[in-house]
Amino acid sequence: MKKIAIIILVFLFFPILTNAQENNFTVLITEVNFKNKNQDFIKFKVLSNTNLINLKGLTFYDDKNFKIINQDFPVKNNQEFTLTFNSTKSDSGNQLFTDHRGLTSTTEQIVISENNQILDLACWYQNPISIAEQKDFSKLQKQITLPNIKQSCFSSKKIASNQSVYRIKAKINTNSWKLPSIIITSSITKKRTKKSSSKIISLPKNSKLNLSNRNDLQINEFMPNPAGPDTNNEWIELINNSTRNINPNGYIIDDEDQGSKPYLIRKAALLKPNQVLLLPSQQTKIALGNTKDQVRLFSPKKKLIDQIDYQDSRENLSYAKISIDGIIEWQWSDSPTPGKPNPKMISIKGKINTPPNFNSIYYFSIIDSNNKKYLITFTENLIKAPLAKSLFTTGSIGTFTGILKSSNHLQLSNYEISKPASQNQNSPITWITIILLIIGGLNFLFKKVISHHPSS
Repeated sequence: MKKIAIIILVFLFFPILTNAQENNFTVLITEVNFKNKNQDFIKFKVLSNTNLINLKGLTFYDDKNFKIINQDFPVKNNQEFTLTFNSTKSDSGNQLFTDHRGLTSTTEQIVISENNQILDLACWYQNPISIAEQKDFSKLQKQITLPNIKQSCFSSKKIASNQSVYRIKAKINTNSWKLPSIIITSSITKKRTKKSSSKIISLPKNSKLNLSNRNDLQINEFMPNPAGPDTNNEWIELINNSTRNINPNGYIIDDEDQGSKPYLIRKAALLKPNQVLLLPSQQTKIALGNTKDQVRLFSPKKKLIDQIDYQDSRENLSYAKISIDGIIEWQWSDSPTPGKPNPKMISIKGKINTPPNFNSIYYFSIIDSNNKKYLITFTENLIKAPLAKSLFTTGSIGTFTGILKSSNHLQLSNYEISKPASQNQNSPITWITIILLIIGGLNFLFKKVISHHPSS
């Protein structure tokens, strides 16, 4: 009898113990379409420090729950999903469906949560805001720190039928979304309507970069997606990469074909070696795309001498030519240096020994192979706090690239986690110890029972 009870107890407790591992992930809503004539939809990404995530328990709601993933649903990190409304189809691959009719087009919110914790939300409003909607928003404020509804949500008044709203910042506020009045929701990738194709300066069409045309005046850094309004806040920077002085006048900068009008550099000072020339968009009138575009530099003879292509720009990150351990690379930087030469960076491989701290400065620490400790600081622009918390876990091994501010302080610009720490913080020995304690406790109880009821 005692042996049977012990076996039952082990079978009851073992699944609970082995499933105690935390499913640590977050989601980011990337697109919302709530005025669709056919079917509303949202798109979201799943982000984690592990390659395989189980979405079981993921919940979607507006005023009430309308979809819960009840079955095991393994997915890959950074995978994007579409949730389509007003459909009876079954979930398949990265396509999720709900028979919920759709989202309210005036004032509403769409929330994604897991284990009663909000992972992300998108919200919109239209005046006047009803008392019921105010109450719904107040409920959200009790679960997550949010300012008032007009600071947290975007206005739905400017959204026309079938138009989407796109996420540009991993924050929950009005400025985190690009509205259709700024972004073009067709196949055009420019964020503003393209300018007239009649150009003051005629450049050869479909120019291809010939390395023999390379010049010592080169593109060095540019800002395609600044914080706040893009108009007049973008910039392009050139650098004299030679050992002699260069006269930049007569050179031409442009974006992609049929984009902005080319800009002819005039009245610029002579550039000394390693000196940069900053060209703000207020001066050039060049509008760089957020989704995909290119920056091109032409010689006074209209030969293409430099070209940098990019895509998926993030807000307030510049695209810069940076020396990393002596090797020149183009990468996104959360430390723009307009008007100054770009900093040199180093890469450090190490193990995280303290988790991220999110005070006025975000930081964690690592220890390299020589047992040297480094303080790693980073910003919300590089990685938002919830994702940083799940990625930069104690024990994880990675390569951390940035500017060495002092002998043991690295300002992070890029990272790669090669070996995430196990999510299961308890070793097999710990589980065995717990099970043995349970068995020992059960054995003690049986002895007590037998001592009170001796056999006849």
